Amino acid sequence: SFGDCLYLPEARQKNRLGLRMCDAWTNIPQVSIAAVEGACIGGGVSLALACDFRICAPKSYFYVPEVELGFTYAWGTIPKLLSLIGPTKTKLFTLACKKLDTNTLVEWGLCEEISENVFSASRSFLKGIIEKPSVAQQMVKESINRLVNLNQISILEQDQVLLPRKFDK
Repeated sequence: SFGDCLYLPEARQKNRLGLRMCDAWTNIPQVSIAAVEGACIGGGVSLALACDFRICAPKSYFYVPEVELGFTYAWGTIPKLLSLIGPTKTKLFTLACKKLDTNTLVEWGLCEEISENVFSASRSFLKGIIEKPSVAQQMVKESINRLVNLNQISILEQDQVLLPRKFDK
């Protein structure tokens, strides 16, 4: 994993696939929502945070064990977390690997709503939003993403996960 047995240039490209995926979700012009049921772990959290909004089932939780596993949390998620919850909570979540239950997710602003039926709640949540003029929404979304500088510096952390690996070639 993380590029083992690949040349370093190939490993770097493979390692950036997650970041590129999350960037694509963050920057799609449409309003996006993640409907989360159950565990949302590591890359799943990154993908959920790449969406504009999140609705979670009551027993859902977010957890990022990357530090416990000995590598950095990447995919552009740290800048997103900083913009959403600030540095101290980002450190609790990522450095201390604190598991966040739904009450904490709502309290911290990482989840907009808790619902037994996340898909129905997501449709209801978006109904009023998608009735607004789409071009204006797209322009506002692009402005917000630029202003919080999402993912602009996160490429620097992508290669850090490769540091403990050996490259035979």
